[in-house]
Amino acid sequence: MYVCAYVVVLAFTCVAAASPVIEHVEVIDEGDSFLDNPHYLNNEQIGELFARLSRDYPALAQTYSIGRSIQGRELHALALNAPAPNGNGDDLLRPMVKLVANIQGDEALGRQIVLYMAEYLASSYQLDTEVQRLLNTTEIHFLPSCNPDGFAAAKMAKMQWILLIALIPLAAQGYIIKEDESFLQPPQYISQEQLEDLFARLEKAYPEQARVHSLGRSLEGRNLIALQISRSVRQRPLLTPPVKYVANMHGDETVGRQLLIYLAQYLLGNYERISHIGQLVNTTDIYLMPTMNPDGYALSQ
Repeated sequence: MYVCAYVVVLAFTCVAAASPVIEHVEVIDEGDSFLDNPHYLNNEQIGELFARLSRDYPALAQTYSIGRSIQGRELHALALNAPAPNGNGDDLLRPMVKLVANIQGDEALGRQIVLYMAEYLASSYQLDTEVQRLLNTTEIHFLPSCNPDGFAAAKMAKMQWILLIALIPLAAQGYIIKEDESFLQPPQYISQEQLEDLFARLEKAYPEQARVHSLGRSLEGRNLIALQISRSVRQRPLLTPPVKYVANMHGDETVGRQLLIYLAQYLLGNYERISHIGQLVNTTDIYLMPTMNPDGYALSQ
């Protein structure tokens, strides 16, 4: 899905603000030792990692395989969830979530992020109440590499790395960002026709930063549209990296579709309001395609 991956380096800065006296601050001691000596894992190391997580956290982690690749490599998967409250087996109403990465061979970054997330959730369960709440109410399945053969065949290209974002605000007591979140009300899924109308309105409202592209039509004739968001959509500087977000590849993937729709409105609505949003849009060329399968979405309704 990606031709190449771009690394965004984030540098944190503090925001000074007058704030009331805080009587109690909860400091979470996060387990992030897995970030030491960062490197990409090969397929055998993924299997060893998942086996170790299952041994270290037997009540949370279960490793399994969904088969083998064409070249015989194991497709390693890991399930994370806390035991059901009653202790009598699975919670039938608990939602299941899957995180799949490395569908194309050179998608190394997403593969490693999924591995880091699995380690973080397992190691932080006893330390972080938010992680506890997440694993107590969901069952998460991690498949970091759907294409281990392609990953093994991929080679590092010669690239010039540049700093993309040098500023991100730090949350501080009493510091309020005036964000435009009016698009969240009322929350609802929108149809294909409403999506096309929304993108047309965004292009009209933000002619310099937004541009609608058509990628063709679906099998049933629906328009496949994408929204480009950048500092100047009519011309892109040579070193501005393009980033694409694609959702709703299968008909019933509605949440990802709606999140991209919200993201488009958030980025454009806050471009001149929030400095780091403006900096992001000014230094990247973002393409949002909320639905790759509008026919399946229409059928799922």
